[in-house]
Amino acid sequence: MQKNQLPGRGEGCLSRLPVKVLMFMKLTVMLTLLACLHVSAATYSQDVKVSLKLNSASVQQLFNAIEKNGLSFRVQ
Repeated sequence: MQKNQLPGRGEGCLSRLPVKVLMFMKLTVMLTLLACLHVSAATYSQDVKVSLKLNSASVQQLFNAIEKNGLSFRVQ
């Protein structure tokens, strides 16, 4: 006895789409996500400004003065 299945059920709706369409949809989603993350990171890094007045200071004193302002960074 066969059950009556509604259209789009059983195999799954996406299994009827061509493979190229599915690959294009996945690529579009990934690129959109990456673009959003890139904009978020660029916006945060450009909003922070620091102005210091140091005369004859060592590099260590410069880093300490920047960290006193609540900023931290990594030098590679």
